[in-house]
Amino acid sequence: MFANIFSQKNVLSLTDEERRVLRQKVLGKTIPDSDIAMKRYSDFDLKRIGAGSDRRVYDVDDIYALKVAKRKRGLLQNDQEGMYYPDITPPLEERGADYVLVDKAEIDRRKSKEFVSKFDKYGLDDFDRKTSDLQQTFQEIDEEYDTDMSGCLSCDLAWGDFIRPTSWGWIDDKPVLVDAGTLCHSALTEPELADKDWQAVLQKRRAARKEGYKDLSMKPSKLEERAIDEFGFTDDPREGGYLLSNGLMLDFSSVREGGRGGDRVRDHSEISTAFDEYDQSGNVIGMDEFINDTGAISMSVQDEQVNLRVGRTPTPQQTDVIMGVSKGKSVYVENYNDDNIAGYLKLDPFESGKNQKLRRFLDNI
Repeated sequence: MFANIFSQKNVLSLTDEERRVLRQKVLGKTIPDSDIAMKRYSDFDLKRIGAGSDRRVYDVDDIYALKVAKRKRGLLQNDQEGMYYPDITPPLEERGADYVLVDKAEIDRRKSKEFVSKFDKYGLDDFDRKTSDLQQTFQEIDEEYDTDMSGCLSCDLAWGDFIRPTSWGWIDDKPVLVDAGTLCHSALTEPELADKDWQAVLQKRRAARKEGYKDLSMKPSKLEERAIDEFGFTDDPREGGYLLSNGLMLDFSSVREGGRGGDRVRDHSEISTAFDEYDQSGNVIGMDEFINDTGAISMSVQDEQVNLRVGRTPTPQQTDVIMGVSKGKSVYVENYNDDNIAGYLKLDPFESGKNQKLRRFLDNI
């Protein structure tokens, strides 16, 4: 019923508010008049179906994909959805302050791999020079799928992401770019462009939490569930290896192997055992992916010092734990963004204004 109503041609003439009311009538669910996802979609049983370093993706009634920004770059990627090249990305249904709602694309790795193979003989240099052969390939794609893929030639493409099968999905047997960040390569190197908007989003999220709304990320992802099965929890911060988004700490002590506990003995890179596939020679890729995908914080709490690696703004639950374990200790926090240290904070144990400085730094990640 939901799908049939939204397939009507006149749906494109509806305002966001009219769509909200229509969805509310059809689904019998409360859809608050809000422009942040954690409040607007609080009554939906959302299933996380994907995540990158900048956005999470949730299934909405198996019809739509809700893409929610995790950091500033996520806002820049949301801006690309259905804006400039609507024939390339999934149809846009709704845009909010920190999210976009788009038609859900079918993920078919075989078809996508076959599709991107059309670009196998081309490299970044071919795209930069807009070679005649590459233009011809785009024209052939336009004719085959009755689309306007040639518009990509005028985009600021991240070529490596564009030719990756995982960047593509399918709607009505047409390829659509599900990774819209591919269209704004240069802008993503300047996340400060979204500073003002991101601060507004954080403020709205804090206000929503005070009203009783919960972060969409509070339900453990499959990756977190695997990590929990592998390591279990601990109440002792000295034994913790990672601080999850719900404020619980993964047990990286030797207790589960019969040891006495009281400190962390397992290396942070061992989180890779929570992945289906991982590089057994180094594991560092798994560690970074776990932080980026789940929002977990790498932690090392010792008698006199706390070391943290944070990928994005901590949840209130994480912040509470951090403030608690930092009392009377020196603190070193790394803001780890896209495989690089984007910033860091060092605080002495009894430094003046320590708590305020720490909270301010965490809130601005």
